[in-house]
Amino acid sequence: MNPPKPNSTPIAQLQQSNAEQRAFELLLIAEQQQTQINAAIVAIEHHNQKIGQTLTSAAEKAAKLAAQQVIEQISSEIKHLNTEVSTSRKEISMVTWRHFAFAAVGQLIVLIILIVFLMRWTPSLDEIQRRKAEAKHYGAQFSTCDGQACVRVMRNQCGYGEQRDWCVVDGK
Repeated sequence: MNPPKPNSTPIAQLQQSNAEQRAFELLLIAEQQQTQINAAIVAIEHHNQKIGQTLTSAAEKAAKLAAQQVIEQISSEIKHLNTEVSTSRKEISMVTWRHFAFAAVGQLIVLIILIVFLMRWTPSLDEIQRRKAEAKHYGAQFSTCDGQACVRVMRNQCGYGEQRDWCVVDGK
């Protein structure tokens, strides 16, 4: 406090003293408020740290959960694909056997047709003997002409049959 001035009146001194006291009270109030503000700032910073830690923890948990869900989905898809691959392999195996069976049956049918064709149009041994005897009886002469079977005929005695394609055999 300042010493009173010599020509100050007691009322003026009292007013000055009240003003100083009021200023001092305001200064104390300001200090208390500054302390409370500092405490509030510390509390907010502490609260922000907790929020940051909570957010970091929540983000980590969310990332782990999302990664786990993705892994589960991928695992499920892989299992599904493995099942489909297994099924496809079985179907391909069945298709392969079916194709083999169809090919074998087709070859068997072709072989049966070939055997029937050969049996139907190939003369029997008796038929061959009969034809040889008939050719000998008529005196026919057989030969090979440029890789084809030939028989000697009389050119001037042709034109027999419905289509006029028969000739008399030259029995020389």
